[in-house]
Amino acid sequence: MQEPYRGQGYASWIMKPLLAECNARQIPCTLETQTPSNLPIYERYQFRTVQVIPLQGSTLEQYCMVYSPPDAVST
Repeated sequence: MQEPYRGQGYASWIMKPLLAECNARQIPCTLETQTPSNLPIYERYQFRTVQVIPLQGSTLEQYCMVYSPPDAVST
């Protein structure tokens, strides 16, 4: 999220209903970001980084993250 919009509840406005649906349906949610400063935002919503992929020909890295509902059974 761009700096001027941080701290205004926009992430919560998007994430809370999405994760509530995931919890209700007991399904995971995945996301990818190339912005390391976004990681703490997603971690606040219990996403965890599962893989970091260096992007060929670039200094960027792709952070692959997953949220698992608290009552979900791991396979």
